[in-house]
Formats: sequence, C-alpha cells, structure tokens
Amino acid sequence: MALKAFIKDLSAVDEEQQALYKKSDNGFVLDVDPVDGFDLQNVTALKNSLHNLRGEYDVAKTTLKSFGELDPKDVMDKLARYEKNKDLNPERLKKELMIEARELVGNEYETKLANSNKTNASLKAAVKKSAMSEINGMIAQTGANPKFFQGHINDVVDVEFTDDGYDLVFKGPDGKPRFNIDDDAKTSPFTAKDLINELRNDDDYGQIFPTDANSGKGGPKKYATDKEGVKYISPADKGNYQEEIAAGTVEVKY
Repeated sequence: MALKAFIKDLSAVDEEQQALYKKSDNGFVLDVDPVDGFDLQNVTALKNSLHNLRGEYDVAKTTLKSFGELDPKDVMDKLARYEKNKDLNPERLKKELMIEARELVGNEYETKLANSNKTNASLKAAVKKSAMSEINGMIAQTGANPKFFQGHINDVVDVEFTDDGYDLVFKGPDGKPRFNIDDDAKTSPFTAKDLINELRNDDDYGQIFPTDANSGKGGPKKYATDKEGVKYISPADKGNYQEEIAAGTVEVKY
C-alpha cells in the first residue's frame, strides 16, 4: 500500500511508518528529500496562482488585439499625457499664454525704450550745452559776463525733438514754450536774441549789462580805460572790499 502524502493523525498509519512523517499546520506531511526537481508540497496555492495568471494572460491578449496595429506603449504614453492635461481649461491656458507673450514683448519693448530714452537724454544734453554756449557768446558780445546768467538760462532753455531733428525752446514761468505775438496777433518763435533783450531790460539782470551812461535800466557805464591806482573787481567780490570801495581805491566792474 502506498504511503499517503498527508494525514490528519499518526494513527492513520502503522507505527513503523509514523517516523516518516513530520508535523505540519493541519496534520502530518510525508517527509521526503527533493531529487531532480521532484518534491512533496502543497500545490493548491500554486494551482490557484497559475489559474489567475492564465486569466490575466487571456485578458491581456484580448486587450492587445483591441489595439490592432497601434503600438501599445505609444498609446499608454498618450493616455498618460491626456490624464495629465485633461483638466486644463483651454480658455484659461490661452489667456495665460497670451499674458506670458505680452510680458515677453513688453520686457523687450521696455528695454529698447530705456535705451532709446538714454540716447535721447544724452543727445538732448549735448544740444542744450551747445545752445547755452552760443547764448553765452551772444551775451559776452554785449560786454556782460555770461556766468551771472547761467542758472536762469539753464532753467528756461530746453530741447524738443521733432521728426526733422530738434527745436530749441525757451520756456516761460509755467514751463510751456514761449512765443512772440505781434500787433496782428501773429505768433513767432521766441529766440535767444529775444531772451537777451529781455534780460537787458530786467530790473535785476539789467544791472549786469554795461551801458554808455548811468541812465535808465542797465549797469554802470563802460570803462574806456582803467583808472590809474584803482583796482577793479567783479560784483561777486564786492563784499570783500567795502572799505576800499568807499575810499575809491577799488571799483566794481560789470
């Protein structure tokens, strides 16, 4: 009689055969040594696993057939991308892309505008400096010292760029460009010559311009020749020579 692979109780076999069994969870299992892959073990779990694997394999084959000629891996990659982006709102995405594009264009525009403004500012400063130098030369021709007018000229002279280049502008107290208006209400540009004439007739600035006589507005008469023994100083140094001026040894020369 063949030995049973598993018994519930040792009494199920003869006493001399009981030593061939070993204790297991639910009874006793015949104790054998594996040889060339032959072994004694509970194969129920393995059969169940194999059955499940066969079922999964059949499902996988059916699924693969549904792809036809498509590459399953490519399809899975596309599905993954779809899952990632399926909740995106197209309108919102479009709006965000437009905002990003505007920012990129805006940044580029701001950079170009800043560089252009910097160039214009440098050019404007150079033109204004040249204009002031020309006005100073015109003032010097009158015999007055241009340095006493620098602050005022700097405040009223400005440069405006046009399509044809630039215009020299003389601003009024309100900061707007000034114009001359004739008797017929016609306007003409206010020029450097107009500015100098205005300064010569000013109660304060007019005193800096030399005149042929001490009359009306304007400064002291021109000195044909310097007086012997008299030191001549500029108005800026007048405070340092009060006693000498009173004694007649120092005179202010405008």
